Amino acid sequence: MGTSLQHPDPIMSASVFEDKLKQPTSMELDEVLGEAAAFLENIEQHLLAEFGEVTHEWKFYGKKAGWTLAIAHKKRRVFHLIPQAGFFTVVFTLGKQAVLAAQHSGLPEEILSAIAEAREYAEGRSIRLDVATADDVAVVKQLIALKMGV
Repeated sequence: MGTSLQHPDPIMSASVFEDKLKQPTSMELDEVLGEAAAFLENIEQHLLAEFGEVTHEWKFYGKKAGWTLAIAHKKRRVFHLIPQAGFFTVVFTLGKQAVLAAQHSGLPEEILSAIAEAREYAEGRSIRLDVATADDVAVVKQLIALKMGV
């Protein structure tokens, strides 16, 4: 499997959108993601079909992190998306129930290891996954199910 994990640190990976004064548009996001925009569309359609309406909110976390896109369902943050050139990184924060459920989820071993090794904070454990292939999309969908308690 081509899943590419990143180990979280206090500052998120840098977004390609760095100008604090210019919030990215949907068109700019699609342009930067290139072919990976179809993967994001697939994930969003999955969220819509499984859970109903989702919301998008751009957040600027500082010059080192740039703009990230928070994707939520009914005020519940599902994940953050960090735009990259030709792909994107998703950041999931999983609560205790989701971490326990992950052990029996059939997720790839490298994802399970990343969850187990992630530092635990009050809001949960965070993992990052680069999304550049259809296999990565499948893992994101499994993580969404864990996050949403399905």
